[in-house]
Amino acid sequence: MGAAVWDAVVAGAGPAGSVAALVLARGGARVLLVDPDDFPRDKACGDFVGPRGVRLLGELGVPVAGGRVLDPHIDLQAPSGRVLGLPWSPSTMRLPDRVLAIARTDLDASLRDAAL
Repeated sequence: MGAAVWDAVVAGAGPAGSVAALVLARGGARVLLVDPDDFPRDKACGDFVGPRGVRLLGELGVPVAGGRVLDPHIDLQAPSGRVLGLPWSPSTMRLPDRVLAIARTDLDASLRDAAL
């Protein structure tokens, strides 16, 4: 048996790598997606998918189980206790009127599974 031939090798099966592999594969490329970690895995950052990410998940048709839909008005609180409100107008920005709170284990696994 000959060596496998890949059109693309994507290093890292986190959100960016998995989406890249998914888009390439849907376009007909033979893609090798590699990651040194076992899945599902948790990451210290994230658990928030903003409106652009929600739109991208919808465009890709990737269902994400375990997410919680949140009101689009967002307040971020810094470790110092300072709160910053993030107002937006989804209709003028052509963005969904929702955001998601989702564990990285669930988000990464959903994107990786779609890519595979």
